[in-house]
Amino acid sequence: MTKTQKTTRRVLTLPKLAAEHDAPKALAAPVEPVVAPQPARVSKPGLIRARLEANGGASLAELVEATGWQPHSIRAAMTGLRKQGLTIQKTPVDGVTRFATVAHAVAG
Repeated sequence: MTKTQKTTRRVLTLPKLAAEHDAPKALAAPVEPVVAPQPARVSKPGLIRARLEANGGASLAELVEATGWQPHSIRAAMTGLRKQGLTIQKTPVDGVTRFATVAHAVAG
């Protein structure tokens, strides 16, 4: 080949898919993804209250594990709940003090 001659290149193309070629335009619209609703977020004081209102209440160790807080922070949160009008009862069960709301207290 000389410099004056042009070379042609062949480009290979893939055949179009039949569904892509024959699909009506109305069906080709983008589909919105389905998003699951987010569960309601529970605050840590709300979590403490829920644990205290559960049948049998909760021990300080259980509340520390559930919230990740230090014991003195759990006690302060319970004081805040008392100031809001919640009555919290302490009951010793097998050497462990359990805290519960009055309606859900453990029978010793």
